[in-house]
Amino acid sequence: MLVILLIFSNAVQSVYSCIPTASSPMPGLLACRKCAQNLITVPAGVSSNTVVNNGCLERTLTCTGMPGFISISYNNGVEVINDGGTGMAIIVATCNAAGTAWIDSIGTTIEQAECTIACLTCMDNLITTAAGVASNIAVANGCLERTLTCTGMSGFISMSYNNGAGSITDGGTGMAIIVANCNPAGTAWIDSMGTTITQAECTIACLSCANNLITLAAGVASNNVVANGCLERTLTCTGMPGFISISYNNGMGVINDGGTGMANIVATCNAAGSAWEDSAGTAITQAQCITNPCKQCGNNLFLPINVDAPAGVTGGRGTSPVDNSGQCTRYRVTCMGIRNAWQVYGDAAGTVLLYTVPAAPATSNTPT
Repeated sequence: MLVILLIFSNAVQSVYSCIPTASSPMPGLLACRKCAQNLITVPAGVSSNTVVNNGCLERTLTCTGMPGFISISYNNGVEVINDGGTGMAIIVATCNAAGTAWIDSIGTTIEQAECTIACLTCMDNLITTAAGVASNIAVANGCLERTLTCTGMSGFISMSYNNGAGSITDGGTGMAIIVANCNPAGTAWIDSMGTTITQAECTIACLSCANNLITLAAGVASNNVVANGCLERTLTCTGMPGFISISYNNGMGVINDGGTGMANIVATCNAAGSAWEDSAGTAITQAQCITNPCKQCGNNLFLPINVDAPAGVTGGRGTSPVDNSGQCTRYRVTCMGIRNAWQVYGDAAGTVLLYTVPAAPATSNTPT
């Protein structure tokens, strides 16, 4: 009987020794199963599922929505996870070893999480807008849509963006408008072509004509001023009064100095900012000075005509080359015949110049 009691006593002691006590290491292992759900503030829309994985609690927070447009942020937007086009944005949190916090894969404590539609999160400062650009943000098709507007005189206002890489004119309405949408990632404002817009400013198109729209030859002075709200450009050639002129578009037009020694073309930047135009609306693309207009006359401007000689008289005419040796071009006509019997027709209009030849010689050179 005594033997049986001893055996029973030893068995009870062995069983008791298997029961964990406060000094056992097992409670440390189980602490990662003790994280409370309320350690993460989760608003409506975030689904939560907790399981045991590798001996500890693992919590999956999920936001669902339209593929490419849903994300989940945590710690008040410090971190954002997109859905990767799947329509599900997920955070996996693990209960830490102390059972005091939910942590992400890099050990960051997660205290708050919420679902966000990424294309509703673009910040205003993603576009730098200059003074005068009005901005309005609304929700369209589930995403942020931003309208940038410049207003001004009809036909003269425009908006440039990305430091001049693109430009929108007002189309004669007095309002130039860019519509930008927040992209699916919530990281940029994009136009209808998908171009990211980072900067915008109002421009008056007729103040934006580039100087190189007109090719200027040496000697042509250029001066730009603002007149009537647009750029006005004066091209000037200076020289001896009465002998200087300026030609444009490779001789299509010529303006003389009127005896002042200064020949001017005034060109205005057009409404689109794409060309310099004269008063008739002709685009001026080239200009050069002509220092001696009186040397520009061509042979075809003077047409000598044979004159029938009187009965019984023989005669004719001859010409010599154009003479450019002097200040102006000279065209010399030589008429030959019997004295007192020849004429020179000065021009094609029929003006008749009658010359009476002196007694001698029989041949005379008459400059015209």
